[in-house]
Amino acid sequence: MRDNVCYAGFAVRFAAWLADMLIMALPMSILSVFRFALRGSARAVLFRYSALDIAAYALPTLYFIAMTWTQGATLGKMLFKLEVVSAERGHLTLWQTVLREVFGRYLSSAVLFIGYFTIVPDPQKRALHDMISDTRVIYACQGQPVTRPETVRVRETPDAGDTPS
Repeated sequence: MRDNVCYAGFAVRFAAWLADMLIMALPMSILSVFRFALRGSARAVLFRYSALDIAAYALPTLYFIAMTWTQGATLGKMLFKLEVVSAERGHLTLWQTVLREVFGRYLSSAVLFIGYFTIVPDPQKRALHDMISDTRVIYACQGQPVTRPETVRVRETPDAGDTPS
């Protein structure tokens, strides 16, 4: 713990990932049924991959990108009250999110998932994909509040009876 922030360790992050995999199981199962049923008639779109093969990769990838960028956490991370933030504890940019969820995760998984085990010795509990994208996973209920993009707010006007002092 540093600067009143509690970084999320390996076990809780793994549990959140398992929860995300359970959440993704239904749409991926439906997609797998289509892939199996259409295996003989599916045409290659890109090299030897069909559109359904590409969708099987894109669906979970887009889930992780969209949820992390817009909400700061996937549903699995939300379940465990975790949040992905920038090094300054702010909202991630789209580039940071894509870098983390696509390129960084690929590198973390490339050699026996060794990039995930960097969480254990790192004082800020960063996996390789966190180091690449300069992000941290913290407990959302502790530390500084994360700054989110502001929504349009209607400015309150004083009532007719209220006069400024």
